[in-house]
Amino acid sequence: DGRDAVAGVYEVDAFGLPTSGATVAVRVAQSPFRLRGSRGSSEAVAEVANVSGKPVDTEVAMVLAGAERDTNLARHGSDVVRIPFTAPAWARGVAVDLMMDQAQWERFTDFGVSLMDSLGRIVAKEPLNYAVGRLETALPEKHDDMALELRLFPGLADPGTTEAWKTRIAIRLYAAEPVPLRIGGERAESLSFVAGQTKTVRFPLPESPWPLEMGFDPLAVVVAQSGEEVWTRETTLGASGR
Repeated sequence: DGRDAVAGVYEVDAFGLPTSGATVAVRVAQSPFRLRGSRGSSEAVAEVANVSGKPVDTEVAMVLAGAERDTNLARHGSDVVRIPFTAPAWARGVAVDLMMDQAQWERFTDFGVSLMDSLGRIVAKEPLNYAVGRLETALPEKHDDMALELRLFPGLADPGTTEAWKTRIAIRLYAAEPVPLRIGGERAESLSFVAGQTKTVRFPLPESPWPLEMGFDPLAVVVAQSGEEVWTRETTLGASGR
């Protein structure tokens, strides 16, 4: 997804079996667009910028995918952090992103992340190996509202320290099927760009098709299709237009 792409050097690694060879084909394609999403008073706004350096045509759409809660967390020391929330009956998947400054990450020797149910059973777990990490898991197809608890196990290099640390946490709940937004009954709008041009598409925003838990905002996805390539950017439609 577009918000996972950050500036920097990337590496593709291919590992063959130790007893036999392998042939690997790698294709790297850079998106011709920079995508952003935001919320107006009664609309969802998709912003598309052509960064390819040449003219390009695309179909732009926007769908509602679920809900997201974004929290800035500040703590001291290595005590366990517990963050309760509810996965509604409509949710079919959960993803949790943790993000902190690289300089701060170097103060930790380990950082465990677990998702627990109301009985204390582990639903999913994932160690945080870098300053940015993700835990994700599917939920049962048929379930009632599920009380869940995100537990963080920060392991600072000095176990007895009370030094401060902070992280940003995004909890996302995904529905089984996304709901497309429409303009005049159409799911997408055709756009033509010259090099460097930016355009916006405004989609009327209905009430959420799913009941949202307190603290959660609608989660939308901006979709741009050009030829056979499809590019996406998830965005939270919070009241402040995040």
